[in-house]
Amino acid sequence: MLELLDHLRANGFETHIVSGGGIAFMRPWTERVYGIPPQQVVGSQMALAYEVRDGRPVIVRQPKIAFIDDKAGKPVGIQRHIGRRPILAFGNSDGDYQMLEWTTAGPGRRLGLILHHDDAEREYAYDRDSHMGRLDQAPGLAWDSRPAEAGGQRWFHLYPDEPDMRPDHPLHWTAPDQTWNYQCAKCHSTSLDKGYDLATDSFRTTWAEVHVGCEACPGQAAGAAGAPGPAGGRAPASPEGPGCLSRRPAGQCRAARGASEHRAHGHGPG
Repeated sequence: MLELLDHLRANGFETHIVSGGGIAFMRPWTERVYGIPPQQVVGSQMALAYEVRDGRPVIVRQPKIAFIDDKAGKPVGIQRHIGRRPILAFGNSDGDYQMLEWTTAGPGRRLGLILHHDDAEREYAYDRDSHMGRLDQAPGLAWDSRPAEAGGQRWFHLYPDEPDMRPDHPLHWTAPDQTWNYQCAKCHSTSLDKGYDLATDSFRTTWAEVHVGCEACPGQAAGAAGAPGPAGGRAPASPEGPGCLSRRPAGQCRAARGASEHRAHGHGPG
């Protein structure tokens, strides 16, 4: 994050912190840590009062909350303190949704980004069941980048009929079973090696060609997987997609997909 802040400032952007934390708590150290001066910090606030004590004017903190800079309060806090709609906004919890919505609804190019904190050892893991900084709704939201006249330029829920679809559900888009590596790579790349490492539970996937039709499917094209085609090293195009050699009806390809299995590297019968 520090590198990103430096990069933005070096390119003429003014950076601010907009947090649900107490503004009086954050302002003394944000410039030293993040390079963001106290006047560019927006946060939750206690009520304040102006008084003259012993002939000296002072600002006195009152025993009540004046403003909570969270959820729908964040766009309000931005308008009060900054007076301009952001061009870029970055959040890490559901409390940032309205800020991202406000930012991306502005004219011109905008960016709203959610960062999933999942490193509990080095910082703090924000997740669905966190007692603070929960990240529950955001993984189910997406931005429609189509023009507004086509119904886009809005946030929408990926599972509108399944509000309880959790990120740990196997059919959620963030689940391991919903990735290119698991669902698509076997049939749409050649000479695939997923390079699974049991010790780290991770993949180092490699391939010869990617984004092909069905060169790797069972059947006529299977023997040609990874082989160069006559057109510039690629197999000839067909209605099934770039790189398809089989020329089979699409129904047969669907049947082959349905019958295929995911096997570990080096798998053999027996």
